[in-house]
Amino acid sequence: MRWNWWMAPLAALLVLAGLVGGLVLARPRDVATVDKGGGKVHAPSAAKPGAGAKPPAQPAQPQPAQPAEPQPARPADPAPGQPAGSAPKRPAESEAQAFIRTFMQARMAGDAGKVSTMVLPEAVGKGSIRLSGPGARITGYTAQLLGSGNPDLFIFRVDVGFGNGQPGGEVSAEEITLTWKGGLKVAAFAERAKDSLGLGVGQDGKLYLHQGQATALAGDLALLPDKAKPWGAGPGIIEFGVGKEGWSIAAVNTAGTHVLWVTKGLHPLVGVSQITWGSNPVMTPLDLLFEAGAVDAAWAPGSSRHVAVAVAQPSGATTLFVYDVMSQEKIDPGLEAKVGGGPDFTVRNLRWVTSTTVAFDLQRAGKTTGPFTYDISTKELKTP
Repeated sequence: MRWNWWMAPLAALLVLAGLVGGLVLARPRDVATVDKGGGKVHAPSAAKPGAGAKPPAQPAQPQPAQPAEPQPARPADPAPGQPAGSAPKRPAESEAQAFIRTFMQARMAGDAGKVSTMVLPEAVGKGSIRLSGPGARITGYTAQLLGSGNPDLFIFRVDVGFGNGQPGGEVSAEEITLTWKGGLKVAAFAERAKDSLGLGVGQDGKLYLHQGQATALAGDLALLPDKAKPWGAGPGIIEFGVGKEGWSIAAVNTAGTHVLWVTKGLHPLVGVSQITWGSNPVMTPLDLLFEAGAVDAAWAPGSSRHVAVAVAQPSGATTLFVYDVMSQEKIDPGLEAKVGGGPDFTVRNLRWVTSTTVAFDLQRAGKTTGPFTYDISTKELKTP
């Protein structure tokens, strides 16, 4: 073939076109392109396996279910006010003592409903818990916390004075056990007969105090003086003959150390015996009741010092006096001037609600009201 001069430039153009075409064909196919006409995005197609290509992701295969690991038990929610994860806290001794005070005040008031709410239904010996009643009235008590050796319990020794307005009376020595888990309650009750006290008149007319198998002489009319003066009488007051026709009332304190007694007769004598257990008592006259008498008496709890006496006056009133055995002082609340309505009233149901506060009811015109209280420390009389 004959080579013309114009064929050389044409050949060069053909070679250059071939190089450009090869570059276009070699462009990678996995680059997204935009279709300007439709405005759509075309995703790259998956590359075939080959050199430098990644294999397509395999779908996740379902795995066999694994047994759940055991979880620790969740602790019970703590009681209100109790830190999480802590055991129930033993109440303070003061809380147990406060419970006993409330329990004994309910017994003293004869409140059977309240007492029953404070005692477990299955409490041991609960049938022997006595309340104040017409036959025997609780006049005071003392409570002592004993060591139990068991952190779940509180054990108390309680000495309870009972009076019946007669020359007698008793002190019941009791053991009261409290449980506190789930709230303070009486879990057991027992009377300690060997420690209890009983006061009465023997066939020989003498006063005797009994404790278990022991007996002590508490009063002997033959040991009393023949004449005496009313309390506070000055030197110009003559002495009067002492009534010795028997005993109108008598009461023993909760410790069993002293007995208050009042004789019978025109001029009854009020006095106190200190018990000696083995010999004659030390009998100390306190007051001569001029043409009067006594109908009731009650000792302050835990005391051998203060004793309240309901005294029938010649005026017709039965009023209240408190005797201080230590100082031989006679404390007069002045009821006749303070309660109003004249002297026709009668003090009834003497009982001590604290060691310094005596409570009582007043009966007038067949109607009884109360309680009245008198504080021997502040000399304050409170009416209902």
